[in-house]
Amino acid sequence: MVVVYLDDGDTGDVSGPARAGGWDPGSSLWVAGVDYLSAWRLAQVTADMFNDAIIAHGLTRADARAVAVSLPDGSASVDIRMSVRGAEAVAGALRRVNRHAA
Repeated sequence: MVVVYLDDGDTGDVSGPARAGGWDPGSSLWVAGVDYLSAWRLAQVTADMFNDAIIAHGLTRADARAVAVSLPDGSASVDIRMSVRGAEAVAGALRRVNRHAA
């Protein structure tokens, strides 16, 4: 699962769940025996790959960044937060890849 947030690039305000103040560990039901750490580690590897690709593309972490998350059910997730500039750059790169693949 990937969740994409867009921020305004200036204040860091984001749309989506993070708008209300970010993640609150007390707002989730934590179940004994669920391996949240392994899910987070998997998500972190994937987030690092995305962040490395963003930097290689000439963007900054202010433009786009991935954040690892372990969901309440113990599954891995990566939240991607982008400024409008970052979203435009990522969309352009994906369009170019799709044109070359066709």
